[in-house]
Amino acid sequence: MITNKQEQGFKILNSIVVSEFPFIKKVEPIMDDLYKWAFSFDVILHIDILVLSKILDIELSERFSNMDKEKLKMLISDWNSWNLSYVYHFFKKDYDEELGNKFNKKLETFMSRLYSQLPKDLRINEYENHPDRNKSELHKTFNSSKTIEINKMVFYV
Repeated sequence: MITNKQEQGFKILNSIVVSEFPFIKKVEPIMDDLYKWAFSFDVILHIDILVLSKILDIELSERFSNMDKEKLKMLISDWNSWNLSYVYHFFKKDYDEELGNKFNKKLETFMSRLYSQLPKDLRINEYENHPDRNKSELHKTFNSSKTIEINKMVFYV
C-alpha cells in the first residue's frame, strides 16, 4: 500500500513527464508490482502516436498513414491488448532502432532521474516493502529511489 505522499510523488512525476514529452498522455505505475522488485518498478506509458509522429517528424508506416482515423483507432485498441512496449510498430522500418529499446531507455532514464530528485517521502525507495527486506541488514544501506522501467505502452490517436 502506498502512502498519500507517494501517490503525490506519482502525480508530480506524471505532470512533469507529460509536460516534457507532449506525446505521453499519462505515466501509470503498475500498483500490483510496486514492491515486487527491490530496485525498480514498472509503469505503463500512454502515448499518442500522431503527436509523436509530428514531434519527431517521422511518418507512420504506410499501413497506417492512409487508414481512416476511426479504423486506426479500432486497430490500435486491438493492438493495446497485445501489451506492446515499443513505439516502432507504428512507424517506417528504418526507425526501428531509434524508436525501440534506445527510445525506451531514454524515457526510463529521464523518469528515474526525475523520480530520484523527489523528496524521500514522496517516492518509493529501494527495498521498501519488498518481501526480502528483513532477510538481510543490507536494506538499511539503501535510500535511493527505485528506478522506473516501461512495462508496456497504451497507444492513442
